[in-house]
Amino acid sequence: MHRWLSLVIPGLLLLVAFTQLALVKQTRLSPWKGGGFGMFSTLDAPDARVIRLALELRAADPMPGSSTPASTLPASILWPVDVDRLPSSLRPALERLTRQPTKAHAEALAEALRDARWKVSTTHREAELAMTGLTANAVRLEVLRLRLDPETRELGLVPLLQYDGRLP
Repeated sequence: MHRWLSLVIPGLLLLVAFTQLALVKQTRLSPWKGGGFGMFSTLDAPDARVIRLALELRAADPMPGSSTPASTLPASILWPVDVDRLPSSLRPALERLTRQPTKAHAEALAEALRDARWKVSTTHREAELAMTGLTANAVRLEVLRLRLDPETRELGLVPLLQYDGRLP
């Protein structure tokens, strides 16, 4: 019995390690998640990943009770969005996308962004959440990870996922 138990525990550790390696390779799961066996060998932690987000905006009807007319903008302009300024209600979707950048996670975030109202900040030249004004017509998302070039020893960004989607 003791011999059998001494083989089961290392076997389970190997199973977890190989499952985590497969998830990292197949679904771009951060090596720091899913068992964390790669966390000592990479810069690719979820907090080191970057999300670039841009929205194509369209005029929306004012919110009920608002006398502010909706703005009109050229439909082909993509407005950058500072993801750090998004509301806490979107944090779980952002974290899932950062941890495991898949098309399904990108679509879930895009759907949440579709239901928000936006305004354009002329100060920052970016889209911001607002109570009236514009709705998102399309979204462009990029998830990037840090990579250290071994030859030049320079940090760079490598794309993990690029997503462009129209919002109904």
